[in-house]
Amino acid sequence: MAVRNEPHEIELDAMDRKILKALQADGRLTNRALAALICLSPSGTLSRVRRLEQAGVIKGYRAVVDPALGRRRVTIWVNLALASHTQSHLRKFEQILHQTPEVIHAWKVAGQTDYQIRLMVEAPGDWNEIAERWRDAGLEFRKVETQVELAAVKDGADWSVPDL
Repeated sequence: MAVRNEPHEIELDAMDRKILKALQADGRLTNRALAALICLSPSGTLSRVRRLEQAGVIKGYRAVVDPALGRRRVTIWVNLALASHTQSHLRKFEQILHQTPEVIHAWKVAGQTDYQIRLMVEAPGDWNEIAERWRDAGLEFRKVETQVELAAVKDGADWSVPDL
């Protein structure tokens, strides 16, 4: 499923919230199991889930793989401000972000920097090589701040849909 940036134009009722909470706890629930869990018919459950997917409330389903299984075990957070804010420069930078396999997440942000980027690399020094590749591609930075992640204390997996 594609990421949607526009606001959701859907009213969530109590049943929708039950569905979302159940799927957040176990995204592999079958429709029949989900229906039994929320006390709704399988057809009613399926139509609600499809409506939530089509509206972009449910953005997708995925397996969360432990990054320690691969060679990329170091997480680097980069707050970056570009030297130029022309549309062509921003598009070029975002295209490069998509083409950089070490980039796990990237957000366009407001404040002192333009982007917050999460990279997974083999060693902290790998970030320097990535930054050089970006500079060689013609990108200029006004400000770069980096941090090395020591440990994840809380991740988004335990975020829960608020009650009505």
